[in-house]
Amino acid sequence: MRQIIHCARARVRRDEPRFEADEKERASLIKKFVAASNANDEKTLLSLFSDEIAMTSDGGGKVTAARKIVTGKNRLARLFTVSAAKYEAHLEHFLISFNGEIGLLTLFDGKPFGVTAFEIEDGKISAMYRVMNPEKLKAFETLDEIFFIEQVSQSRSINRLD
Repeated sequence: MRQIIHCARARVRRDEPRFEADEKERASLIKKFVAASNANDEKTLLSLFSDEIAMTSDGGGKVTAARKIVTGKNRLARLFTVSAAKYEAHLEHFLISFNGEIGLLTLFDGKPFGVTAFEIEDGKISAMYRVMNPEKLKAFETLDEIFFIEQVSQSRSINRLD
C-alpha cells in the first residue's frame, strides 16, 4: 500500500499521465463500458478493466457514494451491472469534454447524477474518478451543447445532441 501511495504522489508531482490514450480509443472504451453496464454484461466489463482497476467516488456527504476506493475488476463489474439493472430506465449517458479529456456525464431523470473521468492504460480502463456531489455538479446543469460529444445511452429521447 505504501508503494502505491508513493508512486501516486510522485506522478502527481510530475504532473504527467503515465500513459495517454488517444481520444478515439478513450471514447470507444467509454462507449463499450456504458453498453456493457446497461446490458448487464459482466464478461465484457471484465475485459475492459485492467487487473488493478480502482474507482474513487466523491459524494461530498450529500449523496450515497463509496466512502473508500473500490478496487478489483470483479467488484467493479458487479457494481455496474447491478446498479445499471436497477436504474437503467432513469439514466442517460453522454460523452463530454471536460478537463481537456473525454469523460462521461450521467443524468438521472434528466438531472446531473455524476461525472466520471477515466484513466486508460494499455487499452484498458485502469481507474475511474466519479464526482457525485450535487454542489460540484451544478456546473453541469446548464452545460452548453459545445461540451457534449455524443449521447451513448438514453432512457428517453433527448434533443441536446441533434
